[in-house]
This record gives sequence, C-alpha cells and structure tokens, in this order.
Amino acid sequence: MKSVFTLFLIFLVLTGCDTTDEGVLCDTGPVGFTFEVVNETTGENLFEDELFEENQLQIANNNGETVEFDFETERNVVDVLLGWESKSDAYKVTISGEIEFNIVFTLEKSSSGGCTSTRLTELEIVGATYETSETSDITTIFVNSEDN
Repeated sequence: MKSVFTLFLIFLVLTGCDTTDEGVLCDTGPVGFTFEVVNETTGENLFEDELFEENQLQIANNNGETVEFDFETERNVVDVLLGWESKSDAYKVTISGEIEFNIVFTLEKSSSGGCTSTRLTELEIVGATYETSETSDITTIFVNSEDN
C-alpha cells in the first residue's frame, strides 16, 4: 500500500506543473498560519498549563468580523486560515480580554502556465515579540502574562 501511495505522490508531482510554470505551485489551497502563545518569562505555553482555555480565544479581522480558527489540543497551537486571494489584513487576537496582539500580513497570488499559487509575503506580530521556526510550521508568540 505504501508503494502505491508513493507512486501516486510521484504522479501528482510530475503532472501537477509543467516546465512553463516557472516555479509556481499549481492551485495551492488557502494560506494557513499556525501559532502558539507562550509566556515570555517562563517560556510555557499559556494553553498547555491551562492558564487559559480555547474558548477564551477570539480572532477578528480589520472589520471586526470573527475569524474562524482551529485549536489543536495535542500541540496547544492555533491554526487560522489567512485566505486564498491577494490581500493585506490584520487579525486581532484577544485571549480572555487580558492579552492582545495583531497578526499583520500580506498574501500575494501569482499565476503562470495555468497554475495559481497564493503565498504569505509579509508577516508581523504587533504587540508581542515572536519567533518563526525554521524546522516546524509553528510561530511562537511571546506575551507578558502576569498570572503565570
């Protein structure tokens, strides 16, 4: 079964884009952003030590509209979809009314040879320091939490 999956994956890679695509991935999905919120003093994840719970987390866009997200309890991280189209936006993250920061980002869509790709071109966290991992998909956002 593993070899069938491997062959299928190779087939998709070889047929997904042709030589005219100039490095553009064919029809990528929406751009996602995964982050964890960590106490800047202790280094502990604020959701892992149960200081805060998932239901205390809110994310809203520039228009004040709620942005849907998934909370991965196994890793205590938040997955949020930033979008499919070219845009610049800021998502305000609020945790229990005590912690606030903004995820400011720009997405760019490009097309070539019938393939379309959207990618994150700019990212800044305003109101907190952050670190993007080179070995995982998780961005760590460091906040000042008085209770922890």
